[in-house]
Amino acid sequence: MWQRFTERTRRVIFFAQEEAARLGRNYVGTEHVLLGLLRENDTEAMQVLERLGVSPTRLRKDFESQLMRGDGRLGQEMQLTPRCKRVIDLAYEEARTLACNFIGPEHLLLGLIRESESLAGKVLAQFGVDLERARHEAAEIQQKENAMKPDRKRESVPSPPVPSSPGRAPFSPPPPAPHRRFGHHPLSHMTLDEAIRHTVQAALAEDLTPNDITTDLTVPAETRSRAIAIAKADGVIAGMEAARLAFNMVDPTVDFVARVQDGERVQSGAEIFDVIGPARSLLMAERTALNLLQRLSGVATETARYVEAVQGTQTKIVDTRKTTPGLRRLEKYAVRRGGGHNHRYNLSDGILIKDNHIVAAGGIRAAVERVKAEAPHTLRIEVEVTNEDEIREALDAGADVLLLDNMTPDRLRAAVDQIGGRALTEASGGITLESVRAMAEAGVDLISVGALTHSVHALDISLQFRTLESP
Repeated sequence: MWQRFTERTRRVIFFAQEEAARLGRNYVGTEHVLLGLLRENDTEAMQVLERLGVSPTRLRKDFESQLMRGDGRLGQEMQLTPRCKRVIDLAYEEARTLACNFIGPEHLLLGLIRESESLAGKVLAQFGVDLERARHEAAEIQQKENAMKPDRKRESVPSPPVPSSPGRAPFSPPPPAPHRRFGHHPLSHMTLDEAIRHTVQAALAEDLTPNDITTDLTVPAETRSRAIAIAKADGVIAGMEAARLAFNMVDPTVDFVARVQDGERVQSGAEIFDVIGPARSLLMAERTALNLLQRLSGVATETARYVEAVQGTQTKIVDTRKTTPGLRRLEKYAVRRGGGHNHRYNLSDGILIKDNHIVAAGGIRAAVERVKAEAPHTLRIEVEVTNEDEIREALDAGADVLLLDNMTPDRLRAAVDQIGGRALTEASGGITLESVRAMAEAGVDLISVGALTHSVHALDISLQFRTLESP
């Protein structure tokens, strides 16, 4: 079913996850879906509510006041409740009824209204939201949009898949949305805080399924402890918020005290943070907190080494897309904390015509001309080149940036002279700490280093239990 969701609907589901975690629940219910809908502004669902005289702000405020908080423990993967799964099935039916190709936020709203015995359905009824009126308004809004975008509907909606069983299936991120040129995946729209929370939540679900059997059997529930994170090597710290969230998602009562900030250099033996709380909670969150903190600090530390190596030149150190799957947003943040800069976040953030694109397109000029005919003028066009002829062809075609691939310092210097400031220059390929200074002194504007993220060593940090407090 996920492949039938629009990008905005997927954002709603991500927001629903966030709301569930914020309210201390390890499942996604209809109430969380409604809160997710109310977070995604300027959608057809919000237009339907406003046409029905319902203020989304007031609805959210009143609804939240009726909800009970959970215990905050994420003891298993975030999953959809049976009612929530039924709402999605109903939303699919509504999309088909309205002859829509994909399930939009407005269809989720209609599904929530139809599931009238759910928490979300009941509160919508309290606000006087009527199914037939809502359906009429959704259809009218859709007709207006179709009139403005006649290509919105291209095919009929296929028959629905076999309904899932009422059991609780694992809740996992959806696959990529239907292709849209120059669009963005929902993850790229997340704020940094949302991306960190999403990552920590997934990491905890991976580790605690459903519990920590060793801790449960060896540590009395009433035992409280204090633990201190100690750096065992010099480095640059990144990922403190991820570490804090790991402990507080497992147990909101854990007291997390940061001793340093992201971007700060530390020496071996430095105290990074300390935590005080139930010993079981500290032990359950320890590995997830350290995994993320060590990894991101390793990225920041390696970046700082490269930045220091080119100090005094005009060259900026930038990262690549060679990141750990699922950690790109956080690793690129760590690069910035180490003093580096970010290259493209994803494939839609910029145009980079590489060797295989050139072969497939029939040459540099053909590739650049096709891009110029289709892409927004605000996007820079970068072209990979390996010799003088390719540099000349790329410049004549109007490339904005030239990626000088696998060149020696002498060849780089000659290439920079040939370009003569007509395009930005980026050196890439086989860059090491030993060679990066010579590359920078060749006069390039940027040096991209995949090693910042794809093969970095984690910064060694340990969590040491210092005292045990009697209850």
